[in-house]
Amino acid sequence: MICLETKKTGWKPVLPSGMYDFFFKHYALDWAAAVFMFLSMWRLGKHRRDGFVLAAIASGFWIAFNVKVDSAGGIIANAVILAMAVRSFTTFKQGSGISHEGSGGEKEAEIHASGPDG
Repeated sequence: MICLETKKTGWKPVLPSGMYDFFFKHYALDWAAAVFMFLSMWRLGKHRRDGFVLAAIASGFWIAFNVKVDSAGGIIANAVILAMAVRSFTTFKQGSGISHEGSGGEKEAEIHASGPDG
């Protein structure tokens, strides 16, 4: 990216008028949150435990973003998602296909494996 130095703002990327504010109005907190959330979904799709860490980082960025835009609902929702990501990280068992012990998923898996006749 080409940068331009101005006396008022220091180094600033050269973007069409208004585009800089459009993309970086919130200090790129929304961009960071989105990148970490996409990485989290990708890692969780690969059944990797670090996806929960990335989800927690994304939630932290979303909380900061929602504080900046004064959204109480966004702060609360992402605090819950952050707590869920931390809990899932601590209870995740690699290769088990489930993230919580005793969640009832084992019985359902047995029913599907044995067929409808039981």
